[in-house]
Amino acid sequence: AGFAMSRPMSRPILLLLLTHAHDTSALRLAVRPKLWLLDRDGCINADVGSPGVVRREDLHLIPGSAGAITRLRLFAPVAVVTNQSARGKGLLSAAGLDEIHERLRHLIASAARGGLASEDGSRWDGLYVCEDAFPSSRKKPAAGMLLEALHDFTCEPSEAVMVGDSWSDVVAARRAGCAPVLLATGHGQALAAALRRHGTRLPASLTAAALSEERVLAEWLESRGEAEAALVREALCGGPVRVYETLAQAADALLAQARELPSQQRREETAARGLAAPTLRRATPPAMSATASSPPRPAACTTSSGTAPLL
Repeated sequence: AGFAMSRPMSRPILLLLLTHAHDTSALRLAVRPKLWLLDRDGCINADVGSPGVVRREDLHLIPGSAGAITRLRLFAPVAVVTNQSARGKGLLSAAGLDEIHERLRHLIASAARGGLASEDGSRWDGLYVCEDAFPSSRKKPAAGMLLEALHDFTCEPSEAVMVGDSWSDVVAARRAGCAPVLLATGHGQALAAALRRHGTRLPASLTAAALSEERVLAEWLESRGEAEAALVREALCGGPVRVYETLAQAADALLAQARELPSQQRREETAARGLAAPTLRRATPPAMSATASSPPRPAACTTSSGTAPLL
């Protein structure tokens, strides 16, 4: 939900889209976003590996991320949605986590030279943290935190975009019914290296067929752990996934598309008046609740070459 193809894809393009932002075959937003959901580590700040950032001095911004957040917030609210299992493992205190987020706020404000500040001085509009050490209904790839954000911001799932560097971010977006975007920073660096070996420049759109039919990508998938490979397959069963180099690149591309789209409310009002309106195709997400952990995984991936798939 949330993305559509600008035109039907031929069979060769289905394997791996070597497309760029200006290309008409690129996956595009189908609904004007009302909420941006951003992962933290590996998306906004550099990923430092397990167990994550546990000292404020270890937190450093990824170049361009502060400006990207500022630009995104000029269009719609930004909510940060992050797993911080170091808290649940006893490696980080509540006060320590607060200090890390205060440093993040300061770094974004300094790098973006001001920007929009929330009432509490934050450089984001919502912060959702899961401190659970083990899988739970809130911890990504579960959809719990995303569903909380959608509720708090009175936003339909199709009107939200989830951006992250991990396949758990993509799967959480799928399960919540939001549009997913994957970054080649943080955990996404291994995939980016495989795409470069394949001769692909980002942005590009990755499909399920590519993983089995493109040798370099098949080898990359085999090199991942069983748990991550399962997430990749689940994510791509929902449709192609758009991959960008950085949050800055993703923000610029998404904003360029979003500014051209009417709001969902405007679409519905136009349809109610009986006027011709662009067709909005929705993928029906699995039934979810804030306490549900995971919906059943699709039994198989199928993509029609004559129909524009949705993300």
